Amino acid sequence: MAQSVYVASVEGHTAKSVIALGVLEQLVQKYSRVAVFRSVESSVDGQDAILEILMANTNTEFSKEECIGVSYQQM
Repeated sequence: MAQSVYVASVEGHTAKSVIALGVLEQLVQKYSRVAVFRSVESSVDGQDAILEILMANTNTEFSKEECIGVSYQQM
């Protein structure tokens, strides 16, 4: 069974965040440990509202830094 789910699209502004939140809500209901990881953080000022919303809906405690791969500036 898969242990990861990756939500991606070939373009921006395709409602990935809405899909991710829906998938996350379903996974949290079924599994005891569900977390999020954002491979590339989209914020410029360190505030990523989407990541914060997703993290608030998980059932694990990770810091924001642990849930981020790189920023656009680092990439």
